[in-house]
Amino acid sequence: MNDPLDHFERLADQARNEPIPPIDISARVMETVRRRAAPLSTDWPMWIAAGLSVAAAVVVMLIALRSGAFTSDPFVELVSHLPPVMP
Repeated sequence: MNDPLDHFERLADQARNEPIPPIDISARVMETVRRRAAPLSTDWPMWIAAGLSVAAAVVVMLIALRSGAFTSDPFVELVSHLPPVMP
């Protein structure tokens, strides 16, 4: 009855003393990375949206430059109507 248990114990001791074989999974990992990092053919809507966003930002900046938003001080215009307290 103890013979299978003794045999198992001997096999377990033998397995504990054996060196662990090296495992090389770098090829599978690199294949997964390459597959996920490859540009998709469906990226063009993102590029169109990004281009439209940049174009809108350029239009807003040009309008702000033409209106003098960067040359005037809004705080000065806000308090210019208040009378000075000290002369």
